[in-house]
Amino acid sequence: MSRRPTALAVRVPSASDLGSLRLENVPRPVSGPGEVLVAVQAAAVNRSDVLTVRGLMPATTFPRVPGRDFAGVVVEGPADLHGRRVWGCGGSDFGFTQDGSHAELLVVPLEAAVPMPETMSFDDAAASALAYFTAYEALARAGEVSAGSTVLVTGAAGAVGTAASSLAARRGARVIGAVRGSEARAVGQASGLHAVIDTETDDVAAAVREATGGRGVDVAVDTVGGTLLASVLGCLAQGAGVCVISSSPATPIGFDVLDFYRAELHLTGLNTSRLNCRRAAEVLRSLRPGFDDGTLRAPRIASRHPLAGAATAYEKVQDGAGGRVLILPTA
Repeated sequence: MSRRPTALAVRVPSASDLGSLRLENVPRPVSGPGEVLVAVQAAAVNRSDVLTVRGLMPATTFPRVPGRDFAGVVVEGPADLHGRRVWGCGGSDFGFTQDGSHAELLVVPLEAAVPMPETMSFDDAAASALAYFTAYEALARAGEVSAGSTVLVTGAAGAVGTAASSLAARRGARVIGAVRGSEARAVGQASGLHAVIDTETDDVAAAVREATGGRGVDVAVDTVGGTLLASVLGCLAQGAGVCVISSSPATPIGFDVLDFYRAELHLTGLNTSRLNCRRAAEVLRSLRPGFDDGTLRAPRIASRHPLAGAATAYEKVQDGAGGRVLILPTA
């Protein structure tokens, strides 16, 4: 990329609707000590990016270039890193309090630019970064996952659901995927799943109990939340835990506290926007062997868009794209 004084970026001047997205020439980012400048080849549009534009992510400061994850090539920084393919994602930083990846160029702390697996494409890396970071942290909070344990993943057809299922299966766990309606057949054909439950037609707790011989699951990751969480709590074995990562607003649920404490269950939440890009880099580095050997797979990609089509990409995510939506700044 030539060293022109500006670079193209999707810019949000203030919290508004998706119509506020603007493709602009902004001053070329400059990397400082301990940083690299990355030419972004691919970046996913996440639900949190949509919420950022709409002013529903409280930590966001404006004006802002959104975008939490990236895959690209180092173009400035230490000489030995020039040309290196890197990937990563942010927590409370990229796209919230500093400019993000929906741009031609992105400044990244040196330790947050993780070398990409040799077999991974830029598109798959961008589709995977935040999804796998979130899934890893959710599993860690929900409980120990190892050979012989059973894990329930709701929203198993989604990006984080795919990642959580792959991570748990790689650790030797039996994975039960809960999906909605038409997603059931596609998810049922995926490798590594012990059983698939349709949340539209099945009694989730009863189906899980049947699939586990009445015992329940050791760990659950709920990527859906809302009223489904009450059913998930009914799926847990003695001493089990669930981590919820998403929900619709203002959705109260009820559960039997007596049963909850007698079964020594635990419920926790995960908000990755309270973490940071350095923690994400630690996680992605630890997952490299799984991507190298093919046991960790990228979430499905639904569509790809140039920077000029960012508004369309955001609208697809807002409407429920059924897969990862990517922005390709070089397209």
